[in-house]
Amino acid sequence: MDKHSDGDHHNKAFAPWARDFKVGTIFSVPGALLLAYCYSHRPLSIEALLAGLGLLGIGTLMLKQGYLRWSGKQIEQSSIKSLKLPAHWTSKPNFMLSTGGDIDLYLESPDGERFAVEIKTIQGLEVKHTWMGFGKTELLTPGGKKLKEDPIPQTLRNAEAVSATPVLWLPKASGKTVKTKSGVIIVQGNRKRLLKAVGAKSGWSLW
Repeated sequence: MDKHSDGDHHNKAFAPWARDFKVGTIFSVPGALLLAYCYSHRPLSIEALLAGLGLLGIGTLMLKQGYLRWSGKQIEQSSIKSLKLPAHWTSKPNFMLSTGGDIDLYLESPDGERFAVEIKTIQGLEVKHTWMGFGKTELLTPGGKKLKEDPIPQTLRNAEAVSATPVLWLPKASGKTVKTKSGVIIVQGNRKRLLKAVGAKSGWSLW
């Protein structure tokens, strides 16, 4: 591990969706069995029917959440694999933190500047500064709606754990690279935009 790193980097994969799949299965299977029982037995037991629907519903939601997390990880990994860093840059994907969780991508420049990159599958983003730039920064969808989950706190928290510059990378989005009042660099676009944002690619470079 890099001597400057404050995180605890291991080869152990961080797979938060595994619990979702496990819990979803635990709820879905008995729920489905209860519904099958209701279908094949008469008179119909309303209690068993409601219990089956409830269990299956909870299980389905957990499985869906697990799938979304898993698919997001696939996009994250393919985005990381697409990066081609200049010589002497350090890249550590899935950088485990001693405080729990991981940084999707830890980067360090030859001069020691660190970047903690969080990768999200958000398709598009608008950054809105309220109260003429003095209020809280809001992240909105292209349609003007608030995001269901704000990724800024996680990005800041993970970057702080390793004394790095926080970067939020949205490889599936398209838009300008902006910096929030809290110091988070939001990159919307492909790997070239990310590399340029962290200073690993000049504006005129062809690679």
